[in-house]
Amino acid sequence: MSGKNSRASRVILASLFVALAGCGGGGDDSASPPAPAPEPAPQPGTVKSISLVAGGGAQPAGACGDIDGSKAEARLGNVLDLAIANDGTVYVLEGGCQGGSRVRSISATGEVKTMAVNDRHQPPQSLPSFTQGDQLAIGDSGALYLRDSPGYWQSPSEYLPGKAPGVWKITSTGAQPFAGTQAWSSSPVDGMGIDARFDSPYHMVFGEGALWVLDTFFGARRITEDAAVTTVQSPLRPDKADNQGNLYQFISTPEKGIVGLKRFDGREYSLNGLQADMPFVINGDGTVYGNAGRTTVTLARTKSDGTLEELKAPEGGEVPSWVTLPYTRPAAMQLDRIGNLYVAHGWLIWKISFHR
Repeated sequence: MSGKNSRASRVILASLFVALAGCGGGGDDSASPPAPAPEPAPQPGTVKSISLVAGGGAQPAGACGDIDGSKAEARLGNVLDLAIANDGTVYVLEGGCQGGSRVRSISATGEVKTMAVNDRHQPPQSLPSFTQGDQLAIGDSGALYLRDSPGYWQSPSEYLPGKAPGVWKITSTGAQPFAGTQAWSSSPVDGMGIDARFDSPYHMVFGEGALWVLDTFFGARRITEDAAVTTVQSPLRPDKADNQGNLYQFISTPEKGIVGLKRFDGREYSLNGLQADMPFVINGDGTVYGNAGRTTVTLARTKSDGTLEELKAPEGGEVPSWVTLPYTRPAAMQLDRIGNLYVAHGWLIWKISFHR
């Protein structure tokens, strides 16, 4: 055989060998085992995890206290309201176990610190402080605000300088007067900061770039973050704000009371089975979270299409206290900007995250 033919034969044999090897040739007829089927992707919106934010104690719902510290070592009081900052900090307005009230912060890692305490049951302090505290709100700037309405438990003649109805700003150094708080007025007085006057503010939300305070007999008072207070005459009443800053008014009927929410742009959302006399919050997509049980804690959500869905914990996660103590109603709820739900139950605060 010539050299040329010999080289051609070797090329053909090499090609056949490669082809046989690629087809499982060479006498080995066994096939590779099939790859395992991929796990189905979690359904968006289903509960991903339920985890303890803070609070501890031997009982499933924790133990009332005022101990700062880390996560389960800390003790929380009677939670009145929650506010969630963009960095994951949870702010808590509490009624103390032995009286009084305070504002506390819980970092994203679970560290609990007391920021401000009212002086109703405290000795005189070097800095002024709120009288009792009713509600929290966070501005677009990240500032934390507290509504104080002492008029509900004392007559106007009992007001002291700095102790009138109004709004305080809570900072790392305590409570600072922000709007009103210096004197009471039976008629609305607009103006800057502490020069403004309130009668009996009974509700506060932050939405559409400003604080909105509902003042008895005088409607909505709008407060910008530079403390300019104006009285707003509008047929719409800012009863609620979602986690994206949209404002809503309650939809009510004489027979059932609050049955839904009407966004200021006209869109409407139903509670559809959620209890209006318990805490409820609304997401920017129109999903309303609340409690569906009258005598049990049954956390649920009503989607924007009106369907009601119970929130169930994933297998293997932490057991939330409302499962082990089903007859204790939730004390407060709040959503962060990305839609995580925070629930205060007993003397514990839980975080519910969802698949996205």
